[in-house]
Amino acid sequence: LDCMAVDSALGQIEKSEKFNEFDDLVHESMQGWYNYADNNFYFDNEEELEKFNEWKEFSELLGL
Repeated sequence: LDCMAVDSALGQIEKSEKFNEFDDLVHESMQGWYNYADNNFYFDNEEELEKFNEWKEFSELLGL
């Protein structure tokens, strides 16, 4: 389900010419963390992802 949520969010924000690079970085660095109290996404290279125009909308869609 985590991957489906990320793919759905990515599908909603395909805007820039550099989107494919953003998409690749998201998938390379995504970590899903789950316990009974919480389910969150974390990205190893969030600083790099923040350089893309899509990051703000993408992060809001996933509640990051």
